[in-house]
Amino acid sequence: MNALQWTKENIQYFGGDPNSITIAGQSAGSVAVTHLMTSPLTRDKDLFHKAIAASGSALHEWGTTVDPMEGSIRVSELVGCYNSSETELPDFDDMIACMKNASTADLIDALYDYQVI
Repeated sequence: MNALQWTKENIQYFGGDPNSITIAGQSAGSVAVTHLMTSPLTRDKDLFHKAIAASGSALHEWGTTVDPMEGSIRVSELVGCYNSSETELPDFDDMIACMKNASTADLIDALYDYQVI
């Protein structure tokens, strides 16, 4: 059982509301919070209801395990904003413009497909 499941099941014994759990973190803790917010392991499981992420994000270069440039290029391929078989390096202005129009769900799915988060 993970900590969020334990909290959900036991918070009532400490005077808390199992239907109003907030997770919070600052800096590296904030990176963890944003990973939890987007993780398929916590998505749709009602383990927390609010999140506070201060001074950190899963998108920080130190919040992932891949080279940021490599990750950006690969994620842009996964959402259809770049095709590596057509050119060696993307036109980054075009890639960024395209990714700004991608849906949040598509971007998060691409990050998980690439195992960035």
